[in-house]
Amino acid sequence: MMYWIKTYKVFTGILLLGLAGILHAASAQTAKPASSNPRLYIAISGLGDKANTYIQGQQNIAVAKIIGQSSIVAKNSLNVDSNLLVTSIRKIYPDKGAGGVCILDWEGEALEILTNNHSGNQDYQKIATQFRRAITIAKQERPNVQWGIYGLPFRTVTANEKWQNQCYQLRDLLKYVDVICPSLYMIYSERVVSRSYNEKYIENNLRIALELGKELNKPVLPFVWPRWQGKGASFMTLVPMDAFSAYVKKIMGAEVNGNRPAGVVFWDGEVYYYKQKQPQMLKEAPNLESFVQRHDSQVIIYSDQILKALKR
Repeated sequence: MMYWIKTYKVFTGILLLGLAGILHAASAQTAKPASSNPRLYIAISGLGDKANTYIQGQQNIAVAKIIGQSSIVAKNSLNVDSNLLVTSIRKIYPDKGAGGVCILDWEGEALEILTNNHSGNQDYQKIATQFRRAITIAKQERPNVQWGIYGLPFRTVTANEKWQNQCYQLRDLLKYVDVICPSLYMIYSERVVSRSYNEKYIENNLRIALELGKELNKPVLPFVWPRWQGKGASFMTLVPMDAFSAYVKKIMGAEVNGNRPAGVVFWDGEVYYYKQKQPQMLKEAPNLESFVQRHDSQVIIYSDQILKALKR
């Protein structure tokens, strides 16, 4: 779910299928995430038996499902395809009474319009209407599922006044969701910036999400991924464990007006990227089978760190 990776539009549809069969029992929860009992939500496709067994054995882990862009709108369209979306929802939630957490991931041009325009702009209004329509359809289809939209409020490294205003104007859209799901993927490696710089990045981005969550009475579930997202030699390399642990602790320790994160969503698309021959992934294993095994171990190790950070 990394906005600037070009292959993402294809992956989001594949991710939907990959998550459909994972831990059906875990998705049967109907209660909203509670900040007093933070939880780790796994939103990862391509896991092997080792990781799935681990997840099933953890009381404080649930599955967050993702519905990607290719299951929300037709190719090159900026309008919700209701038939496509309904079919996708029914496929991953055959039971009308199903619960759990599901996030709509609609990026590309639509997200750019929301990010770069004032709410009074005609294009902004059209896209915001389509996002509201997507959430409304989802909630009508599976009312017990807790629905969110990935990447709102917007992520930034500058935290200037214009960005803040762009985020605050999202309140009219975020009224429709059940959970607020900002992206807090780490951008710059500690080879490039200091840890304090990265922690400030977390603080700035999470502050507005928690403010809006408090105002709208919506739980906040930030997305995390233990790989660096910025360009350069560190691109897509793993965040060292000590740094990742520090960042998750920073997230879970954040508080605004008494509001704290309800947990985190752990996402990655690494098996997909390996299949697409992403250079960094290919360096890490000689073949797909060994990569899946390595990935399973990696997911378990990083999940353990997240679970430790969730304890208050």
